[in-house]
Amino acid sequence: MTIFIFTSFNINTMNIALNSKKQYNLSNPVFTGYRSAAGRKLDEVIKKGFVLKTDSEFILKELKKIFDKRLKYNQKVGEGCLNTVYKIDDKYVFRIPINNNNFPEEALKLRVCKFEELKHYYGEPVAELGNLYILRNVTSNGKYMPVGIPKDYPSDNLCISGLKYYNEQFLPTFAKLPQKTYNVLAKNLEKLNSLSCPAQNKYYRFDYNNPNNFILTGKTIKITDDIIQTSEKNENSIADLVNVFLRQMRVNIPAFQSKQALPFRKQIAKKIITAGIKHQLPIGDYKQINSGWNYIFKYLCEAKEEPANIFKMLKFIQKCKNNNKRLNLTTEYLDKFL
Repeated sequence: MTIFIFTSFNINTMNIALNSKKQYNLSNPVFTGYRSAAGRKLDEVIKKGFVLKTDSEFILKELKKIFDKRLKYNQKVGEGCLNTVYKIDDKYVFRIPINNNNFPEEALKLRVCKFEELKHYYGEPVAELGNLYILRNVTSNGKYMPVGIPKDYPSDNLCISGLKYYNEQFLPTFAKLPQKTYNVLAKNLEKLNSLSCPAQNKYYRFDYNNPNNFILTGKTIKITDDIIQTSEKNENSIADLVNVFLRQMRVNIPAFQSKQALPFRKQIAKKIITAGIKHQLPIGDYKQINSGWNYIFKYLCEAKEEPANIFKMLKFIQKCKNNNKRLNLTTEYLDKFL
Protein backbone atom coordinates (compact mmCIF):
# COMPACT_ATOMS: atom_id res chain seq x y z
CA MET A 1 0.00 0.00 0.00
CA THR A 2 1.34 3.41 -0.96
CA ILE A 3 0.57 6.34 1.34
CA PHE A 4 1.22 10.04 0.77
CA ILE A 5 0.75 12.70 3.42
CA PHE A 6 -0.24 16.20 2.34
CA THR A 7 1.51 18.79 4.51
CA SER A 8 -1.08 20.55 6.60
CA PHE A 9 -1.99 22.35 9.78
CA ASN A 10 -2.51 20.29 12.90
CA ILE A 11 -5.01 21.50 15.48
CA ASN A 12 -2.72 19.96 18.10
CA THR A 13 -0.44 22.90 17.52
CA MET A 14 -3.04 25.26 18.89
CA ASN A 15 -2.54 26.35 22.47
CA ILE A 16 -5.83 26.06 24.33
CA ALA A 17 -7.02 27.69 27.52
CA LEU A 18 -7.86 24.27 28.77
CA ASN A 19 -9.28 24.76 32.23
CA SER A 20 -11.50 27.68 31.31
CA LYS A 21 -14.92 27.85 29.74
CA LYS A 22 -13.74 31.09 28.17
CA GLN A 23 -12.04 29.00 25.49
CA TYR A 24 -15.38 28.41 23.79
CA ASN A 25 -19.01 29.41 23.75
CA LEU A 26 -21.92 28.54 21.51
CA SER A 27 -22.21 31.94 19.87
CA ASN A 28 -21.16 32.07 16.23
CA PRO A 29 -17.58 33.31 15.70
CA VAL A 30 -17.39 36.96 14.72
CA PHE A 31 -14.93 37.88 11.98
CA THR A 32 -13.37 40.96 13.53
CA GLY A 33 -11.92 42.04 10.22
CA TYR A 34 -8.28 42.61 11.21
CA ARG A 35 -6.24 42.23 8.05
CA SER A 36 -2.49 42.69 7.83
CA ALA A 37 -0.75 44.20 4.81
CA ALA A 38 0.75 40.77 4.12
CA GLY A 39 -2.68 39.12 4.27
CA ARG A 40 -4.28 41.64 1.94
CA LYS A 41 -1.48 41.29 -0.59
CA LEU A 42 -1.69 37.48 -0.34
CA ASP A 43 -5.39 37.72 -1.19
CA GLU A 44 -4.48 39.64 -4.34
CA VAL A 45 -1.83 37.11 -5.32
CA ILE A 46 -4.15 34.14 -4.78
CA LYS A 47 -6.85 35.84 -6.84
CA LYS A 48 -4.38 36.41 -9.71
CA GLY A 49 -3.02 32.88 -9.46
CA PHE A 50 0.62 33.83 -9.82
CA VAL A 51 3.33 35.64 -7.83
CA LEU A 52 5.20 38.63 -9.17
CA LYS A 53 8.67 39.30 -7.79
CA THR A 54 7.46 42.60 -6.30
CA ASP A 55 4.53 40.82 -4.60
CA SER A 56 6.84 38.20 -3.12
CA GLU A 57 9.26 40.82 -1.83
CA PHE A 58 6.45 42.85 -0.26
CA ILE A 59 4.88 39.83 1.48
CA LEU A 60 8.30 38.66 2.71
CA LYS A 61 9.03 42.09 4.17
CA GLU A 62 5.66 42.32 5.94
CA LEU A 63 5.76 38.72 7.16
CA LYS A 64 9.24 39.23 8.59
CA LYS A 65 7.91 42.10 10.71
CA ILE A 66 5.19 39.82 12.06
CA PHE A 67 7.65 36.94 12.46
CA ASP A 68 10.12 39.03 14.48
CA LYS A 69 7.37 40.48 16.68
CA ARG A 70 5.75 37.12 17.38
CA LEU A 71 9.08 35.50 18.31
CA LYS A 72 10.23 38.46 20.42
CA TYR A 73 7.09 38.42 22.55
CA ASN A 74 6.46 34.65 22.23
CA GLN A 75 3.07 35.35 20.65
CA LYS A 76 2.38 31.89 19.28
CA VAL A 77 -1.05 30.50 18.57
CA GLY A 78 0.27 27.16 19.67
CA GLU A 79 2.93 24.51 19.47
CA GLY A 80 2.91 20.83 18.66
CA CYS A 81 5.54 18.13 18.46
CA LEU A 82 7.08 19.45 15.25
CA ASN A 83 5.75 22.92 14.50
CA THR A 84 4.81 26.28 15.98
CA VAL A 85 1.92 28.34 14.64
CA TYR A 86 1.68 32.14 14.66
CA LYS A 87 -1.18 34.41 13.66
CA ILE A 88 -0.79 36.67 10.62
CA ASP A 89 -4.25 38.19 10.90
CA ASP A 90 -7.87 37.07 11.23
CA LYS A 91 -7.70 35.18 7.94
CA TYR A 92 -4.24 33.59 7.92
CA VAL A 93 -1.68 31.92 10.19
CA PHE A 94 1.82 30.68 9.45
CA ARG A 95 3.54 27.52 10.64
CA ILE A 96 7.26 26.88 11.07
CA PRO A 97 9.33 24.06 12.62
CA ILE A 98 9.83 24.28 16.37
CA ASN A 99 12.89 26.23 17.50
CA ASN A 100 13.35 27.76 14.07
CA ASN A 101 14.19 31.39 14.81
CA ASN A 102 15.39 32.23 11.31
CA PHE A 103 12.99 33.75 8.83
CA PRO A 104 13.28 31.99 5.44
CA GLU A 105 14.60 34.34 2.77
CA GLU A 106 12.98 32.43 -0.09
CA ALA A 107 10.48 33.51 -2.72
CA LEU A 108 6.79 33.06 -2.03
CA LYS A 109 5.19 30.11 -3.80
CA LEU A 110 1.48 29.46 -4.13
CA ARG A 111 0.38 25.95 -3.30
CA VAL A 112 -1.88 23.92 -5.55
CA CYS A 113 -4.97 23.43 -3.38
CA LYS A 114 -6.23 19.94 -4.11
CA PHE A 115 -9.06 20.11 -1.61
CA GLU A 116 -10.51 23.61 -1.91
CA GLU A 117 -13.93 22.08 -2.60
CA LEU A 118 -13.99 20.95 1.04
CA LYS A 119 -15.57 24.03 2.61
CA HIS A 120 -14.72 23.15 6.20
CA TYR A 121 -11.25 21.67 5.79
CA TYR A 122 -8.48 23.93 7.12
CA GLY A 123 -5.43 21.69 6.86
CA GLU A 124 -4.19 22.69 3.42
CA PRO A 125 -1.49 25.39 3.03
CA VAL A 126 -2.29 28.15 0.54
CA ALA A 127 1.33 29.32 0.16
CA GLU A 128 4.87 28.62 1.34
CA LEU A 129 8.23 30.29 1.84
CA GLY A 130 10.76 27.52 2.28
CA ASN A 131 9.79 25.78 5.51
CA LEU A 132 7.21 28.42 6.43
CA TYR A 133 3.66 27.50 5.45
CA ILE A 134 0.68 29.86 5.29
CA LEU A 135 -2.75 28.43 6.10
CA ARG A 136 -6.25 29.74 6.61
CA ASN A 137 -6.99 30.71 10.19
CA VAL A 138 -9.48 28.17 11.53
CA THR A 139 -11.07 30.71 13.89
CA SER A 140 -10.74 34.46 13.66
CA ASN A 141 -11.91 35.18 17.21
CA GLY A 142 -9.98 32.41 18.95
CA LYS A 143 -13.07 30.59 20.25
CA TYR A 144 -13.23 26.89 19.47
CA MET A 145 -13.59 23.46 21.06
CA PRO A 146 -11.86 20.31 19.79
CA VAL A 147 -13.44 16.88 19.94
CA GLY A 148 -12.29 15.06 23.09
CA ILE A 149 -9.79 16.38 25.60
CA PRO A 150 -7.34 18.87 24.04
CA LYS A 151 -3.78 17.65 23.64
CA ASP A 152 -2.30 20.34 25.86
CA TYR A 153 -4.50 19.46 28.82
CA PRO A 154 -2.17 18.67 31.77
CA SER A 155 -1.49 14.92 31.59
CA ASP A 156 -0.93 14.66 35.35
CA ASN A 157 -4.49 15.89 35.86
CA LEU A 158 -6.10 13.90 33.07
CA CYS A 159 -7.97 11.36 35.18
CA ILE A 160 -9.58 14.01 37.38
CA SER A 161 -9.91 17.42 35.76
CA GLY A 162 -9.57 15.98 32.24
CA LEU A 163 -12.47 13.61 32.76
CA LYS A 164 -14.49 16.42 34.32
CA TYR A 165 -13.86 18.60 31.27
CA TYR A 166 -14.79 15.71 28.95
CA ASN A 167 -18.04 14.87 30.73
CA GLU A 168 -19.17 18.37 31.65
CA GLN A 169 -18.01 20.48 28.71
CA PHE A 170 -17.15 18.49 25.60
CA LEU A 171 -19.93 15.87 25.60
CA PRO A 172 -22.84 18.19 26.54
CA THR A 173 -21.73 20.82 24.02
CA PHE A 174 -21.54 18.38 21.11
CA ALA A 175 -24.72 16.56 22.16
CA LYS A 176 -26.69 19.82 22.01
CA LEU A 177 -25.51 20.73 18.52
CA PRO A 178 -28.28 20.74 15.90
CA GLN A 179 -28.57 17.85 13.48
CA LYS A 180 -27.58 20.25 10.69
CA THR A 181 -24.07 20.56 12.18
CA TYR A 182 -23.48 16.83 11.78
CA ASN A 183 -25.13 16.81 8.36
CA VAL A 184 -22.62 19.40 7.12
CA LEU A 185 -19.75 17.36 8.57
CA ALA A 186 -20.98 14.21 6.83
CA LYS A 187 -21.27 16.17 3.59
CA ASN A 188 -17.54 16.94 3.81
CA LEU A 189 -16.81 13.20 4.06
CA GLU A 190 -19.12 12.53 1.13
CA LYS A 191 -17.28 15.17 -0.91
CA LEU A 192 -13.84 13.78 -0.05
CA ASN A 193 -14.98 10.31 -1.11
CA SER A 194 -16.11 11.78 -4.44
CA LEU A 195 -12.63 13.25 -5.03
CA SER A 196 -11.04 9.80 -4.96
CA CYS A 197 -9.97 8.36 -8.30
CA PRO A 198 -10.41 4.55 -8.34
CA ALA A 199 -9.05 4.29 -11.89
CA GLN A 200 -5.71 5.62 -10.59
CA ASN A 201 -5.93 3.84 -7.22
CA LYS A 202 -6.09 7.18 -5.39
CA TYR A 203 -8.25 7.35 -2.30
CA TYR A 204 -8.37 10.18 0.22
CA ARG A 205 -9.10 10.06 3.93
CA PHE A 206 -9.20 12.51 6.80
CA ASP A 207 -7.02 11.65 9.79
CA TYR A 208 -9.32 9.99 12.34
CA ASN A 209 -6.57 8.89 14.73
CA ASN A 210 -6.72 12.13 16.70
CA PRO A 211 -10.10 13.44 17.97
CA ASN A 212 -8.59 16.95 18.22
CA ASN A 213 -8.43 17.10 14.42
CA PHE A 214 -12.15 17.93 14.51
CA ILE A 215 -13.00 21.27 16.10
CA LEU A 216 -16.13 23.27 16.72
CA THR A 217 -16.36 26.99 15.99
CA GLY A 218 -19.81 28.44 16.45
CA LYS A 219 -22.04 25.63 15.22
CA THR A 220 -19.69 24.33 12.53
CA ILE A 221 -17.33 21.38 12.92
CA LYS A 222 -14.12 22.02 10.99
CA ILE A 223 -11.42 19.54 10.05
CA THR A 224 -7.67 20.03 10.29
CA ASP A 225 -4.46 18.02 9.90
CA ASP A 226 -3.34 15.80 7.05
CA ILE A 227 -5.46 14.30 4.33
CA ILE A 228 -4.02 10.88 3.58
CA GLN A 229 -3.77 9.46 0.08
CA THR A 230 -3.75 5.69 -0.10
CA SER A 231 -3.73 3.19 -2.95
CA GLU A 232 -6.27 0.94 -1.22
CA LYS A 233 -9.97 1.70 -1.14
CA ASN A 234 -10.97 2.75 2.38
CA GLU A 235 -13.72 5.33 2.14
CA ASN A 236 -14.56 7.88 4.83
CA SER A 237 -17.44 6.29 6.70
CA ILE A 238 -20.01 6.53 9.46
CA ALA A 239 -17.81 4.22 11.53
CA ASP A 240 -14.92 6.69 11.21
CA LEU A 241 -17.01 9.49 12.71
CA VAL A 242 -18.50 7.35 15.47
CA ASN A 243 -15.02 6.19 16.46
CA VAL A 244 -13.35 9.59 16.44
CA PHE A 245 -16.14 11.27 18.41
CA LEU A 246 -16.84 8.58 20.98
CA ARG A 247 -14.19 5.89 21.29
CA GLN A 248 -11.24 7.99 22.49
CA MET A 249 -10.98 10.97 24.81
CA ARG A 250 -7.59 11.75 23.35
CA VAL A 251 -5.01 9.93 21.20
CA ASN A 252 -4.51 6.42 22.64
CA ILE A 253 -6.69 7.19 25.67
CA PRO A 254 -10.02 5.32 25.48
CA ALA A 255 -13.20 6.87 26.81
CA PHE A 256 -14.50 5.59 30.16
CA GLN A 257 -17.95 4.29 30.94
CA SER A 258 -20.01 6.89 32.79
CA LYS A 259 -23.67 7.25 33.73
CA GLN A 260 -23.20 11.01 33.56
CA ALA A 261 -21.91 10.78 29.99
CA LEU A 262 -24.40 8.16 28.76
CA PRO A 263 -27.25 10.40 27.52
CA PHE A 264 -24.82 12.72 25.74
CA ARG A 265 -23.04 9.86 24.01
CA LYS A 266 -26.34 8.45 22.79
CA GLN A 267 -27.36 11.81 21.32
CA ILE A 268 -24.04 12.22 19.55
CA ALA A 269 -24.17 8.67 18.15
CA LYS A 270 -27.72 9.22 16.85
CA LYS A 271 -26.82 12.48 15.15
CA ILE A 272 -23.67 11.08 13.52
CA ILE A 273 -25.45 7.99 12.18
CA THR A 274 -28.42 10.04 10.94
CA ALA A 275 -26.09 12.44 9.14
CA GLY A 276 -24.17 9.57 7.58
CA ILE A 277 -27.34 7.88 6.35
CA LYS A 278 -28.60 11.19 4.94
CA HIS A 279 -25.45 11.67 2.88
CA GLN A 280 -25.19 7.96 2.05
CA LEU A 281 -21.78 7.44 3.62
CA PRO A 282 -20.65 3.81 3.78
CA ILE A 283 -21.19 2.22 7.18
CA GLY A 284 -17.66 0.83 7.17
CA ASP A 285 -16.05 -2.60 6.96
CA TYR A 286 -17.45 -4.57 9.89
CA LYS A 287 -14.36 -6.79 10.14
CA GLN A 288 -12.33 -3.62 10.78
CA ILE A 289 -14.82 -1.85 13.04
CA ASN A 290 -16.06 -4.86 15.03
CA SER A 291 -14.00 -4.29 18.18
CA GLY A 292 -14.56 -0.53 18.09
CA TRP A 293 -18.33 -0.81 17.76
CA ASN A 294 -18.53 -3.40 20.51
CA TYR A 295 -16.70 -0.99 22.82
CA ILE A 296 -18.74 2.06 21.78
CA PHE A 297 -22.23 0.64 21.61
CA LYS A 298 -22.17 -2.10 24.25
CA TYR A 299 -19.83 -0.51 26.79
CA LEU A 300 -20.04 3.26 26.36
CA CYS A 301 -23.60 3.66 25.05
CA GLU A 302 -25.17 0.58 26.70
CA ALA A 303 -27.14 -0.09 23.52
CA LYS A 304 -30.05 -2.53 23.67
CA GLU A 305 -28.89 -4.16 20.46
CA GLU A 306 -25.87 -6.20 19.43
CA PRO A 307 -23.35 -4.17 17.41
CA ALA A 308 -23.42 -6.78 14.63
CA ASN A 309 -27.18 -6.32 14.33
CA ILE A 310 -26.81 -2.52 14.30
CA PHE A 311 -24.38 -2.83 11.42
CA LYS A 312 -26.65 -5.18 9.44
CA MET A 313 -29.76 -3.07 10.00
CA LEU A 314 -28.07 0.16 8.95
CA LYS A 315 -26.79 -1.57 5.80
CA PHE A 316 -30.37 -2.67 5.11
CA ILE A 317 -31.79 0.83 5.69
CA GLN A 318 -29.17 2.31 3.35
CA LYS A 319 -30.66 0.40 0.46
CA CYS A 320 -33.83 2.50 0.65
CA LYS A 321 -33.75 4.94 -2.29
CA ASN A 322 -36.24 7.44 -0.85
CA ASN A 323 -34.28 9.84 1.34
CA ASN A 324 -37.15 10.82 3.65
CA LYS A 325 -38.18 7.21 4.18
CA ARG A 326 -34.55 6.22 4.77
CA LEU A 327 -34.17 8.90 7.44
CA ASN A 328 -37.48 7.96 9.10
CA LEU A 329 -36.42 4.32 9.26
CA THR A 330 -33.08 5.37 10.76
CA THR A 331 -34.74 7.49 13.46
CA GLU A 332 -37.22 4.75 14.37
CA TYR A 333 -34.47 2.15 14.61
CA LEU A 334 -32.05 4.28 16.62
CA ASP A 335 -34.78 5.26 19.08
CA LYS A 336 -35.37 1.58 19.85
CA PHE A 337 -31.90 0.82 21.17
CA LEU A 338 -30.26 4.16 22.04
